[in-house]
Amino acid sequence: MYSTHYRSLVRLAALLVRDVATAEEVVQESFITMHTAWRRIRDNDKALSYLRQSVVNRSRSVLRHRVVVDRAAQQLPKCARAYLSGRRLRLAAADRRMTPEPVLQRARLAARDQQRLSVRLPRAMAALVAHHRRSLAQTERLLTTLSHQAVLERGFVLVSGRDGALLKRAADVSPGAALTLQFADGTAEAVAGGEARLRRPSRAAKATKVPAEQGSLF
Repeated sequence: MYSTHYRSLVRLAALLVRDVATAEEVVQESFITMHTAWRRIRDNDKALSYLRQSVVNRSRSVLRHRVVVDRAAQQLPKCARAYLSGRRLRLAAADRRMTPEPVLQRARLAARDQQRLSVRLPRAMAALVAHHRRSLAQTERLLTTLSHQAVLERGFVLVSGRDGALLKRAADVSPGAALTLQFADGTAEAVAGGEARLRRPSRAAKATKVPAEQGSLF
């Protein structure tokens, strides 16, 4: 069948596609398709009809594909021009952005900000130093007020024994003991005389005294 009908089928396809090489490809593909579907055909007359119909269908497919390709080929220059125009616009925009003017503008703004900071910085530093000075002066006044020297200036006296230990209670002083009295303007030596007179506890202290068997809440 191939040797008998091949040429006639090629001529049929060539009439449709107007290209001998393409027609030969169409006929060869039709024979391959018929060989694949031979179990369903099993008849030479049906096979020849199947081949002719397959050649016609494939030729029409080739023509439709050729129309699509021709349309694309016609639109290709227009698409290429549009693509090149878009690329040219993007390159022009990039070229404008790459000019030194934006960089110079940012440099001028940075220099202006730096100049403003250079004017404001000395004033800010002076205000900060003045604030710390006031805080230090206030702390110094507070320390001076709370110091033992200020307490002595108000008429109080520090009493210490021969060993230099401070005596805080009258019971710690023995008759005839050598004492050192420290005033605001200096020290003086003294000797304790008589017996220690202890101060009686006040009524409030007696009222708040907790019995030994009761315990304390604190």
